[in-house]
Amino acid sequence: MKNIALMFVLCAVILSGCKSDFIENEGTHDVVIFFSAKSLTSSLIKSSSASPEEKSIEKIIIFGVDNNGDVLQSFLIQTPSLSGQVIDDVSRRVRLFYAVANPSDEVEIAEPENVTELLELTGDFSVAPQSPFMMSGIGTITGSAASIELVRTVAKIDVIGSNGLEINSVTVENTPAQGYVFSRANISAPSGSGMTSYQATVNSDGVYTIYVAENSMQTPTQFVMTGQLENQQVTYMFTLRLGDEDVDVRRNTSYQVGVSPITHSKASFSFSIPEWDGVNIVYEPDLLPRPNPYKDGIKILAIGNSFSEDVMLYLYDLLKQLGIDEANNDNIKLVSAAIGGGSLQNHADNVKSGDYSSLIRQTFLANGVKNGAAFGQFTLKEIIEQEEWDVITLQQVSWFSGNSFTYDPYLGDLIDFVQSNATNPNFKLGWHMTWAWGSNHSGFPSSHLNQRAMYEAICAAIQGKIVSNSAFDFVIPVGTAIQNARGLFGDILNPDETHLGNLGSYIGGAMWVKTITGFDISNLQTGYVADKSLWDYQNSVPPVTIDQTKLAGIVQSVNAAAVNPFESLY
Repeated sequence: MKNIALMFVLCAVILSGCKSDFIENEGTHDVVIFFSAKSLTSSLIKSSSASPEEKSIEKIIIFGVDNNGDVLQSFLIQTPSLSGQVIDDVSRRVRLFYAVANPSDEVEIAEPENVTELLELTGDFSVAPQSPFMMSGIGTITGSAASIELVRTVAKIDVIGSNGLEINSVTVENTPAQGYVFSRANISAPSGSGMTSYQATVNSDGVYTIYVAENSMQTPTQFVMTGQLENQQVTYMFTLRLGDEDVDVRRNTSYQVGVSPITHSKASFSFSIPEWDGVNIVYEPDLLPRPNPYKDGIKILAIGNSFSEDVMLYLYDLLKQLGIDEANNDNIKLVSAAIGGGSLQNHADNVKSGDYSSLIRQTFLANGVKNGAAFGQFTLKEIIEQEEWDVITLQQVSWFSGNSFTYDPYLGDLIDFVQSNATNPNFKLGWHMTWAWGSNHSGFPSSHLNQRAMYEAICAAIQGKIVSNSAFDFVIPVGTAIQNARGLFGDILNPDETHLGNLGSYIGGAMWVKTITGFDISNLQTGYVADKSLWDYQNSVPPVTIDQTKLAGIVQSVNAAAVNPFESLY
């Protein structure tokens, strides 16, 4: 279509010769109509990267309505140049224009008599919405001119694979076969419209795009994706969900769905809602459609032992990479309050006795740097009161972590102590699930004599003591992430048979980020060098560069643990 760039330009000039008022109640006159695109669509329509079907308009039907809501006239504009369209012989009683661009056959032959019937108009979506897309808008006459904003009656959904997934097809199911032309407060499909299915189209960037009618969560639209993962065919089904709730599919909105495989039968699905602008889109699957709650910074206190220090080693850098502290105000504060080999009982007993000689306060900074180790200088109460912590975590010492009887009564005592001294009333209490020792460990606890038995005992104890405890906001399943990673990288994550080396600390930190923020860790940077292991025994812990292959394994291990925190892949 020629002169496409002019299609939605607002004109500032009213054609000369048009009357400027409506003194008479009868008779006709000319009206100039200016069309514009709503903000979500304007730059797409002007963009050279937009597909023809997304920005073309072939014809417009305009319905003129009076103050009583009666439809007095209708006008058909063929292949319009929309930079100030003159409508001839408009009744002087017309006060509103209802416009439908690219009308379906049902709309074109409709003869609505009033606004009620106008708002009942439906378009046919029994097959995939094809070029050109129907749009609609309502405009008010001012003088001898009217401005109408047009919005799409469909939603646009892009499906993007990650973590080694190659998508072959995307099919939409359970989507309305008919949709309302004009926006309504109740976006449910018209009664009797039925449901339909059809396939998405793939663009030059390998993104599968599908256009669907509005639909409410009462009958959620479903998507079936097929593809290849590690030379095997996979099929995943998903809906648009935020947390545990299905999300309405709304007109004139663009959704980006990220599909991140966990196994050949399971995948995680998250989505974002960017502006539908078509210009320089950067796809970010798995980012939740909510503001970053920690964009200005985050403060985390880990109450534990050397195992909590392990997972905090690279946590600063991982949080920073995913958008925490966007203004770079050094507002990421990561502190551990540790007792070497300390258990829940050790911390609880020290609180009661007032003995803090064994308590170590340490800050973790960028690039794996530890700073300000303070031995026996602060009580746990003082450390808790030093900051308005966003997150405070507890854990059990590793050799007791699979024995649930060691948790009581110390767990309850520490929860009460933390809650009574926390200065941030909205802090989140988390449980750090530690990992089973390396399989080469020479002294497993008698109750679980090997790595697998120790892992299963840890899972059982946490399910019994932590999951059912309403004081906790979440469990950070590092133990499961590490067990998953052992199946991918080998049993190499514990250089001294218990603590984590560079790769293990990075994986543990990624699990903390995923659990606390919910962000997509596949957006972490490759090329990062982890070389600050806490446990560099005679240089036996080499630096680790997080390349694309390692990142893919880390993402798979962590995402699987996020979905199934007490069930490892291997």
